[in-house]
Amino acid sequence: MKNKKVIVAIITISLLSFAASVLANPLIEVQIEEQVQAPQDPLAAASSIERVEVRGKITQVTYGDNKKIRSIFVVADAADRGSYDQANVIIDGDTKIYKGYTDQELKASDLKEGTTVAVAFTDDPRIMIYPPSAKARTIRVMDMDAQEQAAEQAQELEKKQQANAIIYENSAYGFSFALPAGWEGYRIVAEQWEGLSLENRPSGAVVGSDKSAETVKIAESGPILNIRHPQWTTEKPRQDIPIMIFTMAQWEALQSEKFHIGAAPMGPKELGRNSKYVFALPARYNYAFPEGFEEVDAILESGALKAY
Repeated sequence: MKNKKVIVAIITISLLSFAASVLANPLIEVQIEEQVQAPQDPLAAASSIERVEVRGKITQVTYGDNKKIRSIFVVADAADRGSYDQANVIIDGDTKIYKGYTDQELKASDLKEGTTVAVAFTDDPRIMIYPPSAKARTIRVMDMDAQEQAAEQAQELEKKQQANAIIYENSAYGFSFALPAGWEGYRIVAEQWEGLSLENRPSGAVVGSDKSAETVKIAESGPILNIRHPQWTTEKPRQDIPIMIFTMAQWEALQSEKFHIGAAPMGPKELGRNSKYVFALPARYNYAFPEGFEEVDAILESGALKAY
């Protein structure tokens, strides 16, 4: 018993001595390591937990009867493609669409052809006929920043073009036409279009043929205003911008095939209208591909004509 008391006393003295030395000497540190797991970023977790079934570019967007996007077709990139190299991705009200691996939700209208997406499917049954069709749980738009940047650049370019644009104003017919700065000094060359009657046409007569010309009368006519590039010359002509002008009655008769213009199987293409007139582009106006036809095509596609 006496020995036990001696041992306890020795241990007590040793512990007190160690504690005193620690307090006296700041160089001695006692560390208690505690493993604390940092909270994981839920968005980073999503990128690792979500099973990406297909990752690639949208090549087709399909709309339903309600004009809402019903599905997208995705063709995978060569690298990091996911489970499938292509798939038909079905979208419904439960599908979540995000900007990359963030919690910023997007709309289905943000899904456009050429957009890169990463798709995780639901556990619902899939149509495994190749390429597979499956319902999307999440769609992550991976290049939204690039899209937004491109849209901003396009808007800036449009603003600059509008600031430098030359406006041809025609108050007589009620329209204006925006031209690039390079068209400064343009001319207006007025001509007439003629519409051949399709009523009482002999059997076998083709509009524009010699046989047709002998028997078919001119039913309607109207102006064509050609906007001509300042560098146009007789020796080196450039593509004009032709604007056909129809009254409402003439345009309705043309659509009802009561007369036809030219030998082309299709009719003029509408560019705009106001309460009195329809402005249109002749069919095959650039069939000869003269110099500058690409520029004119781009100008027309930009919506340069504004009716009022």
